[in-house]
Parts: sequence; C-alpha cells; structure tokens
Amino acid sequence: MKRVQRWMAGLFMIFISYQLLGSIIYTREVAAFYGVDWSLDEHGMAMNGNAVFGEMRDIFELEVVSGLGELRCPGITSERGQITEGVVAGVTICCEVANEHQRSVPYIEKEGVAHYLCGKWPNIDHVQRPLNSPG
Repeated sequence: MKRVQRWMAGLFMIFISYQLLGSIIYTREVAAFYGVDWSLDEHGMAMNGNAVFGEMRDIFELEVVSGLGELRCPGITSERGQITEGVVAGVTICCEVANEHQRSVPYIEKEGVAHYLCGKWPNIDHVQRPLNSPG
C-alpha cells in the first residue's frame, strides 16, 4: 500500500511540475508576443493557455469558412506552417485552443495584419490574418 501511495505522490508532483512549467513558458511566450520584458510583479503569471495581460480578441473571429471548393481558413497563416483547427462551443475555428471553453486569445495588429496567439504550451501557435480578409 505504501508503494502505491509513493507512486501516486510522485505522479502528483510530476503533474504539478508540468503545469507550473507550462504556465511559466506560456507566460513568457505571451510577453514575447506583445514585445514586452515580462515581470511577475507587473504582468503576473498566466495559467497555461489563459493570458492575463495585453489585448485579447474574440476567438470566433477565426471561425472556419467551409464549403465545396473553398479553403477552410482563407488568408490565415500559421508560424508553424500548418493551421491547427480547434472547436469552441461547437464552432470550428482556425486556431489551436487551450480548452473548449476558451473565448479569447492574445491579439495585436501590425502593418495591416491581425496576429493571434493560440493554444497553450507545448502547442502554442501564432496565426495571422490580413485585416481586409473575411473573419
């Protein structure tokens, strides 16, 4: 019985360590996305996939466009080179999501392009959409 308890305690510590590491890396990725030097005092710590600072934008702006002969995510590009779709509230979007309840993602506009930081560590994706495209 003690062996099982030690295994459970070890697994719990691994889980907590993974969550903490993911949150630290995600927070640093959000800071880099916004081009700021991250500070715990100034910006706080984000739970992995849930930014706590910067402008946020409704994730449904990246809703999938579907139909015969059409691209599923027209005009949207991914830094990873491949767009990962996610599902939020039964709607498919052109963005990796942290969870099915996510409603917004970090957002910035630069030179006529909308930039979104999608997902959570280790699956963070930076997607872009020209501001004059559908969405």
